[in-house]
Amino acid sequence: MAGFSGVYSVGESLVQYLRNIYPTDLRADHPCRFELAKSADFSEADSFTETTISLFLYRMSIAQYLHPAGTRRTQPPTSRALPLDLHYMLTVWTDSKHTEQ
Repeated sequence: MAGFSGVYSVGESLVQYLRNIYPTDLRADHPCRFELAKSADFSEADSFTETTISLFLYRMSIAQYLHPAGTRRTQPPTSRALPLDLHYMLTVWTDSKHTEQ
């Protein structure tokens, strides 16, 4: 069972995926870093010294319609696996309106 470390791993995997697919031609003109955000980061947004794209997990809920096997759930899950829906917010932090858009 993965527990909370599994949720963290999903976030880290998404950040790494974004790093990997960031187009090379944009990297030269708009260098930036990708990172997971915590709620305290929003109060310190002015402290970013470089362009940052943050991924913030703002909601986590039990999947209402899918069973872990991918079929519709008619009864509560009997296994220890609990299907979750993770909701992320992607935010750009920079001092340039052009880069932000």
